Amino acid sequence: MLMSMRLLAVFAGVLAICAAQEPAPPPAPANPPGTNRIGGGVTGPRVVSKVQPEYSEEARQSKFQGTVVLSVVVARTAIRETSK
Repeated sequence: MLMSMRLLAVFAGVLAICAAQEPAPPPAPANPPGTNRIGGGVTGPRVVSKVQPEYSEEARQSKFQGTVVLSVVVARTAIRETSK
């Protein structure tokens, strides 16, 4: 009898620990309309050509720095539709 009561107490403790754990995170949101994820025939982007920038000596010496933000919309035909 004492053994079964201890077993019951251990089981109750395990249940309490399991119930106290955080719930699983929600599933990832679906793709926004007009977008695709990589896989199933959709490949990721790849570099087609890369041009190294050319700087004047004056620009090199001034060590001017900045950030460039580029936004491009690519059509399903792989042609650039818009860019900013």
